[in-house]
Amino acid sequence: MKMEYPNLDLLRAVAVILVTASHVFTFFGFGKGYLGLWGVLGVAIFFVHTSLVLTQSLDYQEGPLYIPFMIRRCFRIYPLAITVLATVVLFRIPQLFNPDTGHFMSRSYEARDIVANFLLLQDLLSAHPAYSRLTQGFPVVTSIIGPMWSLSVEMLMYAVLPLLFLLVNRQRYRSVALAGMYLLVVVFSITGIRFFPFVEFFEYAPVFAAGLIAYYLLRGQKFILPAFCWPIFLAAVCLILPTSRVPRLYWGLVVAAALPWFAQIKWKPLTLVSKLIARYSYGIYLTHCLCMWVTLEKMPGPAMFRLAAFMVLLVIVSVGLYHGIEEPLIQSGKLAADRYKRFSRPVFAL
Repeated sequence: MKMEYPNLDLLRAVAVILVTASHVFTFFGFGKGYLGLWGVLGVAIFFVHTSLVLTQSLDYQEGPLYIPFMIRRCFRIYPLAITVLATVVLFRIPQLFNPDTGHFMSRSYEARDIVANFLLLQDLLSAHPAYSRLTQGFPVVTSIIGPMWSLSVEMLMYAVLPLLFLLVNRQRYRSVALAGMYLLVVVFSITGIRFFPFVEFFEYAPVFAAGLIAYYLLRGQKFILPAFCWPIFLAAVCLILPTSRVPRLYWGLVVAAALPWFAQIKWKPLTLVSKLIARYSYGIYLTHCLCMWVTLEKMPGPAMFRLAAFMVLLVIVSVGLYHGIEEPLIQSGKLAADRYKRFSRPVFAL
């Protein structure tokens, strides 16, 4: 039986709040520098949480490992991403976020852009405009919806995470195996950044590895610090880490290494709010820019009125999408994975 960790709900809630707040602050002209880096930190925290939770899922999974895992992840990620992306493409809604002005830009997309986005392969098939001089003629494919770049990175992580899990899970000296795995991933990351600077996966690979390490630390560690220190630590991370000299490469490790030391929060109001935000976080992450365009960009009226409208619309959209698309397809993914397990022959089972 999987263990429940309320601290992880708060961690995921903080991640999506950081990303959303970063974009809202940028829209109103306050996103340059410190507040703009909240979005980067939020994504790093997202990746640590995702990697940790998925490692737990792999640890409790029986039978074939790789293909059932990928089936569940595809049913989890693709349906909502395709739905939101199709809406944006069909209605030609500008969703390319300009970090300098805080507003959304319109641009035309070629067939390769649209196909790459629907397949969530932007990270492999594209070069960010900032690196265009390094691509030597490679086509530049941009994420049509700003936050979707991270989903492309996640899909690559899904392909690798089970292999890393198998590498360390049954090792007798697991601590040594985890340290060796992390160093290997860091070398892989630095090398990849050097030769393929446009592929974001290389920059965030150590963050995913940190999440895997965090799972094993959390499973075996006795909590030492009281629960109320966990929100204080997260607040300190948000205030200090973006302006620190710690390279982004290791931001995930800072959070992952701290997780096991804090007792689980039990204050009901905080755990309830954290759990709700965590549950709807994927919808919030994918649609907050769309909701910003509808309310902050297009709606007339005072800023506070538009901001309130944005928050209401974001709640309605994310909750509706979760119950209408996410939850049913998550269950369908579980059924499809179970069906594969039942009918796969052991000799071919992966």
